[in-house]
Amino acid sequence: MRDFYVFDIPIYIRPNSRYDDDLRDATTRYIAKVFPSVLNPQLELPHQCQFLENSFRKQFGGPWQFNQVVGWLRLYIEGSVIGGHLWWVDGKRLQTRMRKTFQLITYSNILPTWFRPEDESSKIYSDTLSAIEHLSRRRKYRGRYFDLDPFRRLGPFVDWRALMDSAATRQSDPHRSADK
Repeated sequence: MRDFYVFDIPIYIRPNSRYDDDLRDATTRYIAKVFPSVLNPQLELPHQCQFLENSFRKQFGGPWQFNQVVGWLRLYIEGSVIGGHLWWVDGKRLQTRMRKTFQLITYSNILPTWFRPEDESSKIYSDTLSAIEHLSRRRKYRGRYFDLDPFRRLGPFVDWRALMDSAATRQSDPHRSADK
């Protein structure tokens, strides 16, 4: 099986807005512990507080977009199927501060969507989006945030039919090198 990967969808422990709220609250509590006798440390000690905030942000888990990912859904095309492999962080407990090593947890297709040769790009896109949204609502992934924004922005402009035809041609050519 030679997979033709076309899109990676990040999966987060929580949405960006919730992460930002949690970070802000935790930072405020941390600064209050460091300066317990100061009524408003951010106004009275702005330079010290800025230093503490930067240091605490790194300890808390860093920027959300690249450090809070707990999984990846890799979309691929194989024949008349758009499928997905799920990569998940290898850890017993998902938390804000953790070292991450991702493991493939689905060796088979977790997102089976079959299309006929006459299906148009708009149908392929909308059915694939629906399948991903359905997957994200499964009990196992409840509470996780599938970041579909890039997929929703780019998906309608992709010629999914041509991409599937290209993948089928690529996979049926026995002389094509795997390195190309």
